Amino acid sequence: MRAFQIFLVIIALVAVAVAGWALGGRGGGDTPSANTEPAGRPASKPEIQSIRTVPATLHIGQALHLPPGPARVTFRFEIASATRAQFWRAHGTTVDKTAIWLGEDSYTPNGWSVGMRYGDEGFTENLIIRATGPGGTTEEFVGITNNGGM
Repeated sequence: MRAFQIFLVIIALVAVAVAGWALGGRGGGDTPSANTEPAGRPASKPEIQSIRTVPATLHIGQALHLPPGPARVTFRFEIASATRAQFWRAHGTTVDKTAIWLGEDSYTPNGWSVGMRYGDEGFTENLIIRATGPGGTTEEFVGITNNGGM
């Protein structure tokens, strides 16, 4: 009877060890956190790599020159290491109470994009892009203008 009890204790210890290993205890407890890549390196901060428009527009100086309005333009972006991107049209370089919300994109297989409609009045403003991912948040801006259709 005593041998049978020892046998049951050994089975219980093995079961606990296997369960601990299966639940992530393997590898010395070095499980990646939410802000690390699978190899254990810190996750990269999102990087806005390129911007293009549909219809295609010229990038002259520091601004994208949009066609005369009224019109609609779609901005398309290549953004690395992001899970969400938000977009505003603003007079300055920061998101404040006067910034106009354009939208958010969180579906990355087809790239990142947002559309914008504008009237026939001329404007010189900024498109603000805020990309968020496991490595943090990146915010950049690019000038947009239609120069009153000039």
